Amino acid sequence: MYTMLRDSNPIAAKMSLDVMIELYKRNIWNDAKTVNVITTACFSKVTKILVGALKFFLGKDIDEKNDSDLDSEDEGPTMRDLTVKFSTGKKSSKNKKKLEKALKVLKKHKKKKKAEVFNFSAIHLIHDPQGFAEKLFKELEGSKERFEVKIMMMDLISRLIGIHELFLFNFYPFIQRFLQPHQREVTKILLYAAQAAHQLVPPEIVQTLVMTIANNFVTDRNSGEVMTVGFVGHYPKEDLFPNRINTIKEVSARCPLAITEDLLQDLSQYKTHKDKNVMMSARCLIQLFRTMNPQMLLKKDRGKPTEASMEARIQEYGALDSKDYIPGAEVLEEEREENAAYFQHLSLDGWESASIDEDDDDEGWIDVHHSSDEEQQKEVMEKMKSMPTEECKVKAAIVSA
Repeated sequence: MYTMLRDSNPIAAKMSLDVMIELYKRNIWNDAKTVNVITTACFSKVTKILVGALKFFLGKDIDEKNDSDLDSEDEGPTMRDLTVKFSTGKKSSKNKKKLEKALKVLKKHKKKKKAEVFNFSAIHLIHDPQGFAEKLFKELEGSKERFEVKIMMMDLISRLIGIHELFLFNFYPFIQRFLQPHQREVTKILLYAAQAAHQLVPPEIVQTLVMTIANNFVTDRNSGEVMTVGFVGHYPKEDLFPNRINTIKEVSARCPLAITEDLLQDLSQYKTHKDKNVMMSARCLIQLFRTMNPQMLLKKDRGKPTEASMEARIQEYGALDSKDYIPGAEVLEEEREENAAYFQHLSLDGWESASIDEDDDDEGWIDVHHSSDEEQQKEVMEKMKSMPTEECKVKAAIVSA
C-alpha cells in the first residue's frame, strides 16, 4: 500500500492515498509511518493527489464531509416553502405576521456560521518538519498550479512554521508580495502571516512583515474597510479570520519584538478614529501592550499602573526569563504565620480556661472567639499589598527552597 503511492499510474496512486487517509480517519493506521508516507504525496505532479494530501494535513476534507452531513440532516423549510404555505391559506394580518416572523427566523439561521475545527494531529507526527517545510516551500516557489492550490500550500507551510517553531526566513518576504488590499483572498493570506510568527523568528524579519501590513492597509488614504483588514484581518462584512483576531495584534502577541515603539504609538492614535472597527482594533492593540510592555506606549495610554504592569518587560531576542522562585509563594509563608498565631492564641486562651473550669458543670461549653477564614484571607491580602516587591521575592525564594 505504501509503495503504491509512488506508482506511475495516477489512478492507482490516488486510490492508495484515499485508502490511507480513510484508514487514518478510522483510527486503524493512525501511526507516524502512515503520516510520513502521505507527506510524499504533497510533492506529486498530479494535482488531485497533491490537493488530497494538502487537505489531509489541513483537516479540510474531514470538516467538509462533516459539514455536508450536518447540512443534509438539518435541511429545513426554504423561503419558497414558507411563502407557499402562508399564501395558500386565508389571507389575514395574523398569517402575514406569522410569515414575517418565520422569514426572520430563517434568515437568522442562515447567517449563523459554524466555527472551524482544525485537526493538527497529523502535523505533529511528521518526523522532519523542517525539511518537509523547506521542500514544500521550494515547490511553492516554482509551482504553476492554480491560485487555490498555492493558497493551500501557503496555509500548510505557515502552520508547520507556527506549530513546530521552524526557521524558514524566505517564507516571510514571499508572503509579503501578496499583502495588498486588492489581492484576492487577502484575508486568508493575512491569517497565514500571523500563523507563521513565533518568538524564535528574528525581529528584523517580522518587523518588515508588520510594516508592510501597516503601510498597505492601515493608512489614512485607505477606506475604513481596508484599514480594518490590516488591523483586524478581515473585511467587516466577512468572517474569514477566525474569532476576529487582530492581525497586527496577533503577530505581536506571538512575537513581541515584531513591532517597534514608533509604529505602536502611531497605530495607537487610531483609538479615536471615526470608523468603529478601526477604533476598536487600535484599543485592542493598546490593551495587549498594557500587559506586555506598557513602556512602549504613550504615557496617556498606559492606564493605571499595577504591580504586574510595572514588572512587565519584553525580553531581548533569545533571552529567557527564568526565576529561582515560585511567584506568589510568599502568600504561603504569611498564611503559615497567621495559622501559627491563631493556634497559639487558641491553646493559651481556650484550653487553659477550659482546664480551670472543668469541674464546673453549670458553665457548659466555652465559646472561643476567633476570626473567620474570610477575615483571615483579607488580612493576609492586605498585608501582602503593603509589602515591598523585593521583600515578596525574598520570602517567595525561601518558601520555594
